[in-house]
Amino acid sequence: MKILVTGGIGFLGKAVSERLIDIGYNVTTLDNQFTSRNTVENAEFVSGSVTNINLVDKLIHDANFVFHFAGILGTNETLDIIQQTNEVNINGTVNVLQACTKYKVPMVFTSKPNPPGFLNPYTITKETCEKYCMMFHEMYQTKVAIPKIMYLFGPEQLPYPIANYKKYIPTFVLAALRNEPITIYGSGNQIIDPIYIDEAANVMIEIMKDLILDKKTNGQMFDVGTGIGISVNEIVKILIKITKSKSEVVHVQMRNGEPKSSMVVANLNSSPIDQNNHLNFYKALQKTIEFYKKSYGVMQ
Repeated sequence: MKILVTGGIGFLGKAVSERLIDIGYNVTTLDNQFTSRNTVENAEFVSGSVTNINLVDKLIHDANFVFHFAGILGTNETLDIIQQTNEVNINGTVNVLQACTKYKVPMVFTSKPNPPGFLNPYTITKETCEKYCMMFHEMYQTKVAIPKIMYLFGPEQLPYPIANYKKYIPTFVLAALRNEPITIYGSGNQIIDPIYIDEAANVMIEIMKDLILDKKTNGQMFDVGTGIGISVNEIVKILIKITKSKSEVVHVQMRNGEPKSSMVVANLNSSPIDQNNHLNFYKALQKTIEFYKKSYGVMQ
């Protein structure tokens, strides 16, 4: 069975691709190599973009399943690249949907939680793509599942500025390890639902298995997370404790495109996939910290 993973050398794409290879699938990764991340060992790598409709059509013609992870990420960061974000995230997704419909190939499109107050191109394009997925499913019977993944974290998540967007945990971890100020946007009372990368990758595989058999996930939009919320302030406290950091915590004004307060926690009551097994956040954070120590030469 041949599987295409768009955005296949991104954070989630690489984790899913490696897991697929481990369990015996043939994997092709499509990625524009926007970041410096290495390609996936034992996967066929295609350099390109989902905006290339002919390339997408060719690759999906030869595939039995598609994970569509490609896209431009960021909240505040995408305000300066609106047209590019629209082109890649919306038009690229439509290209994938059209080819999957044409060749009757099932696909997973990963979205994000969209609570009130998040007004930025990334969120808007994800919401638009959700609607396109549902339109293709209802009008053309396209097999598609839409997991909305909470806050991903873990080893190999690229920090800013290697990635063009800032994520809480890699930014906080590196600052703590270097005893540099840890900058929190807003009050820090924002509640997020961190899910470890390996867990999220395993859930993606389970969705694929279900969707192939046309069971519970086809045409469904559902949360992927732990269902357990934690504040940004609490994450920083735990991180400082683990690293024994001397970092000062600094609060600055919330960024444009993000609300001053928010609670983004997965509702797993309606999940068609079992999501009950989770690595303890403290242990997951410890494993993540060890990765950044070794990979970025930061030793306390």
